[in-house]
Amino acid sequence: MPGAVKETNIEEIAGMLVEHRSQGKHPILFLGARAGGVFRNAYLYETLKQFSLLNFDKLSSAEQFRECYRVLTSKYFDETTRHEILVNALGPLTYRHEDRLLSGLVKAGFFKAIITTNIDMLLEDAFSSWGMRESGDYRVYKPGVSDIGDLTHEKMEERYIVKVFGDLNSWSYRVGSSSTGLDEGLTRFLDSKLSEDVVVIGYDPVWDRTVERTFPLAGEALWYINETSLEQNTYLANVLKLRGGKYLQRKLGNYSDFLRALYVFLGEEVSREKAESIPPLALAKGIFISCSHEDSQHLERLKIHLKGYLLSESEKSIQDILQIWDDTKLLPGKDWSEEIKEALAQAKVAILLVSNQLLSSISIRKQELPIVLEAAQRGDLKLFSVILDSSSKAFDENRVPLYQYTVVNGASEPLDRKGPYDQEVLWARLARQVFTVLGA
Repeated sequence: MPGAVKETNIEEIAGMLVEHRSQGKHPILFLGARAGGVFRNAYLYETLKQFSLLNFDKLSSAEQFRECYRVLTSKYFDETTRHEILVNALGPLTYRHEDRLLSGLVKAGFFKAIITTNIDMLLEDAFSSWGMRESGDYRVYKPGVSDIGDLTHEKMEERYIVKVFGDLNSWSYRVGSSSTGLDEGLTRFLDSKLSEDVVVIGYDPVWDRTVERTFPLAGEALWYINETSLEQNTYLANVLKLRGGKYLQRKLGNYSDFLRALYVFLGEEVSREKAESIPPLALAKGIFISCSHEDSQHLERLKIHLKGYLLSESEKSIQDILQIWDDTKLLPGKDWSEEIKEALAQAKVAILLVSNQLLSSISIRKQELPIVLEAAQRGDLKLFSVILDSSSKAFDENRVPLYQYTVVNGASEPLDRKGPYDQEVLWARLARQVFTVLGA
């Protein structure tokens, strides 16, 4: 029977999760746009507010986010420009502390299914920090890339992420509610799963509007967690009422604050997973850097920044960690493909310094890049790309699909258009991202 909507607290939610786990149950976790990388994204806001008629400084956080959506999906931008904005906004991001806390809760068995409208890679990166790898420890469904039917198979993986709006790195995604409705198979799947016990965090009524009606009016309990109140007389408010839901709003309804507070109650349970999840940096694999010898000056700047991070945490020399390749090392008469594969087998990170020189090198394009991309596609390593010059046409031709992976700077902002200070900022940011991956 439906009941009145009641306010809840962190302790009650933690108790519910502990009780459900003890009974072998796992509530579905729904993460809205306010839990993802676009919310309060400094680059995104600074870029889009230039096209807005509103004064961002006088808007509330929710109003700023709504205006960002309006501008981003407006006729100001074509698809390519919109994609580059999102790449520049989300590409440099690494998982946040709250993402790591959430991943710990997943590994500890409090959640097994996550349905999210976010197109970033924060969750996957955070899962990696706990030693969980895609395909082996969890599965990811992306519309247009994978089959939702696989998740209803009786042998489905224990943990999975459903990325309702797709994935930025795969180029198969949508921006919130900007296009047509969800496909029929995905809608049926959501209708089924969202009728179960669901914890909803960070739902945004504008960015997530398309999925609102996938929440059935009848079903198990709904726990609504958000930093703003749910608007009355809306479909989702009616769902919450009919399913006797509970809500947590204001400060502790914020994604970050909620998970930090929840961890106070559940951290002891999660800590039992730590011993097997995080290897020390001393055991981290190497870094494979691919560049043209003509770009050696950029390689040297990158190495300097990497040393600042790596040598402060390890007594190993930088040569023990870095495996650096350029096209001068691919000598005639040598089977360098096998040596490249061997070097990649020892790498946890690959970095491509993309330039016209690199992409015009036959040896790199034919021998080196295919091996690197294959390793990245298998999930054997994390691939970062830095665009050094105006070589964006290589992406459009789909011969080198680097945008499937993390691009540190978009093709519209190549390194050679940046001043010395901004170049150093980019190298420092990349070094920090690499350090995060090696420490995972």
